[in-house]
Amino acid sequence: MVTSVKNRGEDNTCYAFAIIAAIENNLIKQGLENNTVDLSEEHLAYFFYNRQQDRLKLTSGDRNVLTSGDIFSMGGNIRLASVHLMTGVGVAYEYDVPYRREPNPDKCYNCAYQVDSVFFYDNSIENIKNCIKEYGAAAAGMYMDESLLSEKAAYYTDYPATNHAVTIVGWDDDYSRENFCETLRPQHDGAWIVKESRGESYGDNGYLYVSYEDKSLSDVCAFKMRVKEKSYENVYQYDGTACPEKKYIANGSKISNVFQVCSENGICEELKAVSICTYSENVGYAIQIYVGLSDGENPESGRKVFGTEQRGLLKTAGCQTIKLKKNILLNHGEKYSVVITLSGESKVYVGNDKYFDYGWIIFNSVSLKGQSFIKKNDMPWKDYCDYGNFRIKAYTDNLDFVNRYSISNKKVNLKVGKTKKLAVRASSKAAKRIVYWSVADKKIATITANGKIKAKKSGKTTAIAKMIYGDKYTTFKCKVNIF
Repeated sequence: MVTSVKNRGEDNTCYAFAIIAAIENNLIKQGLENNTVDLSEEHLAYFFYNRQQDRLKLTSGDRNVLTSGDIFSMGGNIRLASVHLMTGVGVAYEYDVPYRREPNPDKCYNCAYQVDSVFFYDNSIENIKNCIKEYGAAAAGMYMDESLLSEKAAYYTDYPATNHAVTIVGWDDDYSRENFCETLRPQHDGAWIVKESRGESYGDNGYLYVSYEDKSLSDVCAFKMRVKEKSYENVYQYDGTACPEKKYIANGSKISNVFQVCSENGICEELKAVSICTYSENVGYAIQIYVGLSDGENPESGRKVFGTEQRGLLKTAGCQTIKLKKNILLNHGEKYSVVITLSGESKVYVGNDKYFDYGWIIFNSVSLKGQSFIKKNDMPWKDYCDYGNFRIKAYTDNLDFVNRYSISNKKVNLKVGKTKKLAVRASSKAAKRIVYWSVADKKIATITANGKIKAKKSGKTTAIAKMIYGDKYTTFKCKVNIF
């Protein structure tokens, strides 16, 4: 269930080796690869600091900037790199992007695999065991003090900090505490089986045994992968950096990202999934999608797609992709929103991308008006641009047609007192858009909000349907003759 032990030499890229090893295990767990698979650590490390423009150009200017040194000397962080992998950047094979060989920029997104979801765990024994059973392995941060490493490759520290990263691939409940250094031993038996990145001559053929009681284990992350063929063509997002900021969201509050369909050649797209980043466990969500927004400052100004919100529970923290209960057709140029209502047993924290100077790294995040919004209980929607962008993404695939609308009748004849139902129809099955109905002469006829004409007296008038099509209004007319 594990791949071969790698050797990064003296480079401080342990975080990349830890993550890639965990991803390899997940691919084996899913039956997508066998234990000979070898993925590229260079790809992860290089593009973390040399981010390329996303395909939809929605995160222009967003990048992770080293303040000194280079990618091999300054290293990185598991949690940060995990968030980075959710921006649509792929995971490549080692032969395609070899270690310490700078890749071509076009390799950034054109890869065999993408990360579907990242899961954040605390360092409890039960949680880490469940993580390994579910996803194959976990990348984790820890503090390494070589003086505390025993001759039997057993390690334990009571120092609660991190300077290193490893991959947890298994456990041994009966691993004796006597195997650890005499100068500092845990109180009980039990150890994690940990894969290192210093070659097979290090530790026990490249592995260590880290005590369950180790105080430094942190940032435990697991990965769920998807193959290129099952990846989405378009990732709508505004969070392009790996900023670790999080925002407290009161129970029952709504957050939203508003996007505009930017497909090429005016074709339609199909919205299939969304993702959200949370830093709390057991977070309840209710998702609603609004299409054809008439007001870019109000995420709920369009037609809601789901009669009942799509609800669920995120048991684990992390950046998780949620497949929508039905695919939603989107017209080229139209604005749509992903609105998520959140609730939790305790405080709910969500990922927030913003400009932040972390010292050794700067997260250069650009947030603009009209992108992210928050609504607290019964208060109006508030633009969140002064505080960053929410880590909400929308995933779409391109379709091979342009959707057209037309009015059901271009001319109707009615007797006084009679009624006729009009409608605006789409050329393809699509979520309905809001239609605003009116008549030119209300003395001749009236029309309801759902397009039902009622003849009042003899004469001629026009029924008018107005709706958002793409990024602007369009109108449809029906001549009405009453006798």
